[in-house]
Amino acid sequence: KPVRIMDLAKEMIRLSGYEVDEDIEIQCIGLRKGEKLHEELHAIDEKLADTAHPKIKRIQGGELTVEQWQTLKSALQECCELDDSTALDWLRKVLPEFRPE
Repeated sequence: KPVRIMDLAKEMIRLSGYEVDEDIEIQCIGLRKGEKLHEELHAIDEKLADTAHPKIKRIQGGELTVEQWQTLKSALQECCELDDSTALDWLRKVLPEFRPE
């Protein structure tokens, strides 16, 4: 369920023992370069499973073997030693849902 950032900010201020606008002023400054209006926390094809907490879900997905993780780690380390475009190309290939802005 989407959560409004303004509501979240006000609640965090109150939970910290302060009053909105009296102790802490909230300023809306707009998006900065690279910021998103919303964040996808899971891919469309991933299944969500319940946890003990009614508002917390976990992603149920396929598990990778130790060898697969080691291959991914090695490839990512190699990309980091190259240039940004190579790393981005690799991430797009491995994580099709990855969409940097």
